[in-house]
Amino acid sequence: MENNGNDLIFNISSKLKENCCSQDLFEINCKHNYPSRDVIIKLIKDLRRLLFPGYFGKETLSVFDDYSIPLLQEIREELREQIIVALRFDKCSEISEEEINAKAESTCDHFISSLPQIQKVLFTDVEAIYQGDPAAQSKAEVITSYPGTLAIFVYRLAHVLYLEKIPAIPRLMNEYAHSRTGIDIHAGAEIGSYFFIDHGTGIVIGETTVIGDHVKIYQGVTLGALSTRRGQELAGIKRHPTIGNYVTIYSGASILGGETIIGDNVVIGGNSFITKSISSDSKVSMKSSELLVKSQESSKKKIDTIIFDLDGTLLDTADDLMNSLNRVLFEYNYPQIDADRTKKCLGNGIKKFVELNVPGGTENPNYETIVDLFKKDYLNNCAVFTKPYEGIIHVLHEIKKLGLKTAIVSNKADFAVQELTKHYFDNLIDVSVGESESIPRKPNPQMIEKALKVLGSSKENAVYIGDSEVDLKTAENAKLDCISVAWGFRSMSFLKDQGAKVILSSPEDLLNILG
Repeated sequence: MENNGNDLIFNISSKLKENCCSQDLFEINCKHNYPSRDVIIKLIKDLRRLLFPGYFGKETLSVFDDYSIPLLQEIREELREQIIVALRFDKCSEISEEEINAKAESTCDHFISSLPQIQKVLFTDVEAIYQGDPAAQSKAEVITSYPGTLAIFVYRLAHVLYLEKIPAIPRLMNEYAHSRTGIDIHAGAEIGSYFFIDHGTGIVIGETTVIGDHVKIYQGVTLGALSTRRGQELAGIKRHPTIGNYVTIYSGASILGGETIIGDNVVIGGNSFITKSISSDSKVSMKSSELLVKSQESSKKKIDTIIFDLDGTLLDTADDLMNSLNRVLFEYNYPQIDADRTKKCLGNGIKKFVELNVPGGTENPNYETIVDLFKKDYLNNCAVFTKPYEGIIHVLHEIKKLGLKTAIVSNKADFAVQELTKHYFDNLIDVSVGESESIPRKPNPQMIEKALKVLGSSKENAVYIGDSEVDLKTAENAKLDCISVAWGFRSMSFLKDQGAKVILSSPEDLLNILG
């Protein structure tokens, strides 16, 4: 007689239970649940509505009294219930129900009482991010859109519960922010006011980290422990660094160890690896990056002029170029190109880009017509999806503050170069030169020579920055030092194979070199 697999189901169920009972992961005598992630997330969203009225709900400041009181009551009650659940699960039979309820009540009162001060500190964080990022259009944008703002917001709330020794809930809160932003701030860290996170992805701030006021941190920074091999033996011991006031830590830097102290007014360069204390008013950068630019006879060379390539260096233009060409190719029933193909074919000007993607290349009878149609389409659609790479605008502003002269030279048609420069970099770039009948495209050095002449600069005090093999050859022909970038249309391994001696992984690294 068929049993529809019931015997198998019962057998597997029994084995699964047996596995669970063999571990100390499951308190089989404790019938209480774990705190609800969904409720915790709702609490975070309700607190955003409360602390930033009008930004995350329909309620505005004009009706604050009408909605804040019932919302606070709801927040307190839901938090109290979750704290009780967390304490029951964590302590199980260790403490009485009366003690659990009393702890939940006192913690909720303390948390609610802390909200005005948390709000004030959050306002300083918003101010720091807005003032620190030239790309920020408004404080409203910072509040509603910036991942760093969300991560800091959740951290400051979770930190209060961490100090109250509430289990589970602070971790659930921070892991929600971590999953949304890529920023991992442990609730135990101590972080001062005016905290600025830019971009943020990959940032890790460990449990015993201490951070002062007015600190700026960029993507990929780790404030971590030297080693966690001893595991739980290290619980409660300071394992993470102390960061002073007015410190800037650029992308990819790692600062490790509980005895590592970074003094006030220190600048940590990108990709630095630090395990020892740094005294105040210092600037730290990777020795290799400094040598790559300031080595040989130019070690004492003062740079006063920076000449940039455009596509793949300052601007990610690939999507608009691809779409314009695909629209024209479609009219001729020719195969479309994808993003990878587009990036591989860029760097040698419009005609070469078309030649590489039209069947038959220059031998195609429609080649010249397609070039003209592509130019017209791209002129009207060159700024649809195009955008500066992350960090570029900030770096250009800093370069102008240093009083350096700037130029763009590009194999893109001159009309497009002028349009894009004006649209994205108005007042940040002094001169821009594109391909035209009178100026041949790179690697011919005439574009660079024209830019230098207009700027009144000499080759001895200039550096060229680009993302491709064409840029390397251009700098060589112009007899300029060349800095390659790995965030554009060519990979770091490709650039190394082409002989690149200086390769930056992020725009902020350029500031370390110039410093």
